[in-house]
Amino acid sequence: MQVTEAAAAVIVSIREQVGAPRDAALRIQRTHTAEGEVALALAFTEEPSPWDARLERSGVTVCVESELEEVLAEAVLDAQSTEDGAELVMRA
Repeated sequence: MQVTEAAAAVIVSIREQVGAPRDAALRIQRTHTAEGEVALALAFTEEPSPWDARLERSGVTVCVESELEEVLAEAVLDAQSTEDGAELVMRA
């Protein structure tokens, strides 16, 4: 997986907004919706799993749950502008 500079900037902004520590990593993991579908969840953590894949970009650490590493190998975490501000998007 790749993380763009734009995504890294959005991650830093969100991390500051939620008051997460500067060294907290953004962790991407699997979750399930109310309908039972698989979805991705993103959360800041100070203690990623030792099995997570780790990426560094512009002072930001992104950790990917080990079970997702192969699935997201070609994905790009990017940012896009919306009426409400910037948001993170996963591109295949």
